[in-house]
Amino acid sequence: NASPTPLTTQDASATNPSGSPVDPSLTPTSSPTQPQPPSTTPTPGPATETVVVVPEEPSPTPTATPLGGGGGDIAFASDRSGTTQIWLMGIDGTDFQQLTDIPEGACQPNWSPDGRRLVFISPCRSNEALYRGSGLFLVNADGSDLTPLPNVPGGDFDPAWSPSGDQIAFASVRNTGRPRLYLINLEDNSTDVISYPYSYDRQPAWSPDGAQLAFVTTQKGPVQIWTMNADGSDQQVF
Repeated sequence: NASPTPLTTQDASATNPSGSPVDPSLTPTSSPTQPQPPSTTPTPGPATETVVVVPEEPSPTPTATPLGGGGGDIAFASDRSGTTQIWLMGIDGTDFQQLTDIPEGACQPNWSPDGRRLVFISPCRSNEALYRGSGLFLVNADGSDLTPLPNVPGGDFDPAWSPSGDQIAFASVRNTGRPRLYLINLEDNSTDVISYPYSYDRQPAWSPDGAQLAFVTTQKGPVQIWTMNADGSDQQVF
């Protein structure tokens, strides 16, 4: 039998066809060793990095809200003049203008959809949950043509002008002494109740299409947000 061919230094450093170094611990066979090309030790090149550039999302362009706003003005209530009044300021927080000067105070401004008028309540001497004895008023965005809306004893508050511009939703403690929601039609000043008889509802807010209202209620015990159709039907928890 032929004697095993001893491994030489050149054999141990040779590379296999896959390019990996030959393991010196492998048991040699009796087959004749084929000549191998001279081995070369690869020289590591400089490290490289793959940089993935993720394009930035384009910033959204602000658009006008369908629920009102007067030429970029913000309406708010402030007592900076001594009593709570309606004020305007630019969206950049400058150009303050006092809109009302009512001795009993004014608050809760809400824009008409075209931004030309506001609805607000008075009297308004402090921040309250129920404004007993208050009524609704309309005023132009320049402070002119102050007009009270018809009311009955009790108190009307939380006004919300409809997107169509022909109705105002509001809360009132008229008749029952507990807050319920009403709609006033600005064409003939007719008023309809849209709350259930024993509800405790406040703070109506229109959907952009004017088809629904969201509101705060205690119909099921705890304070919750509910929705309903604009005619008061299909009331359900949000």
